[in-house]
Parts: sequence; C-alpha cells; structure tokens
Amino acid sequence: MIKRLIALTAGLVLGFFVVLNLAFSDIFTWQDRLLSILIIYLTYGLTGLFLGLWDPRSILKNGLLLSLPAVAMLVVLMISEGSGALLWSGLYLLITLDAAFASLWAGSLIHRRSREKKEQRTDGSRQ
Repeated sequence: MIKRLIALTAGLVLGFFVVLNLAFSDIFTWQDRLLSILIIYLTYGLTGLFLGLWDPRSILKNGLLLSLPAVAMLVVLMISEGSGALLWSGLYLLITLDAAFASLWAGSLIHRRSREKKEQRTDGSRQ
C-alpha cells in the first residue's frame, strides 16, 4: 500500500511540476524542446528505476500510478488548448509513458538479476 502511495505521489509531483510546467513553458528553439524531452526522460527514468528496484513485481501498477497523473493533465491541456498543443503535448504524453514503463521494467530486471546472482553465490558457498 505504501509503495502505491509513493508511486502515485511521485506521479502527481512529476506530472505537475515537470511535464505540465514544460508543456506550458515558452519554448521557442528546438534545443530547448530537446532539453525539455531530456528532462522528462531523466525525471521519470530515475523515478521509475527506483520504483522498479524497490518493487519489481508491480511494473504495471506502478507504471500507471507514475504516469497517469501526467497523462491526465496533458489530455486536459490538449482538449482545452485545441490543435495548437496537440503535437507537443502528445509527444510529452508518449515520452512520459515510455520513460515510466521502460525504467520500471529496467529496475525490475536489475533487481531480479542481482537477486539471482546473490542466490547463486549463496548456493555455491553451501556446497
């Protein structure tokens, strides 16, 4: 329960302070846009990696809790702003989903492999 609450809280904080903030920012150059995409990947990537290492069995639940607040905020923005915000908000939406789920999967994979190596070491020392 506490892990889900942390994932949801992280999703709300990142969704509002990172994704929505970048969606509303005055970004004029492609370098600034690239930087905003990198910021989303890094923040969601590091958070998802941490959650994947901490709770490796709940990739889908944690991924939804981590990404859905930003997705909901971006959908509301796309509806309210119309076609002008559709391209970049849609791109941010896809990046948010990709970074959240990919990093959760990576964290889960790292956790499982480290556990398997640890079990192999303990099995080898017993023989």
